[in-house]
Amino acid sequence: ERKTLKLPVFHDTGHPSPNEDLGWIVKKLPDFVRELVKSAGHSPDTVTIGLDAGTTDLKIEKWSAKFSGNSQDRGIIQSQFAKIRQENKKNHPEIIDAFLLDSYLNGYLLKQVPASLPRNSEISFKALVMRPANPEMACTLEEVKKGLSGLRIDFYPNFLAQKEVLTSVLKLQNSLIIDVGGETTALALL
Repeated sequence: ERKTLKLPVFHDTGHPSPNEDLGWIVKKLPDFVRELVKSAGHSPDTVTIGLDAGTTDLKIEKWSAKFSGNSQDRGIIQSQFAKIRQENKKNHPEIIDAFLLDSYLNGYLLKQVPASLPRNSEISFKALVMRPANPEMACTLEEVKKGLSGLRIDFYPNFLAQKEVLTSVLKLQNSLIIDVGGETTALALL
């Protein structure tokens, strides 16, 4: 089910800044989510919020870690990325999230996951790292989390937050997608 909230165009609102309109969205979002969940008859497993370029700062960064074990687990690359992502988010709380772009083993690009990883290898990752564009946006995102407490909330850059990508690549099901845009905010329950 999809519900769309039509917002006033920023320059026609008489507000001194677009942040006031965004603040209105943040205050109303829990009400809209409750209405959508009530009409759908079930709660989503995840609330996915797409953020546009004006709300986030996206940078490609390289993160590295030593791998001292010996593994034949084909999921080791993903689990190592998840581990280093959590470490970076803990050490840099301004990081909203990070998305894996490429993986490297001892400096060489991995085109496919090897059958095993040798001891004392260096695993590094090229990641798309998302941070709030400014301190006000960081506060706004925290308010969104508080307003939707009790639900798992994932933030994605808008170009990743399209339904086709979320359902086919990320395999999200029973998720609520919130796409915050310039003139419209769309809510879709997958």
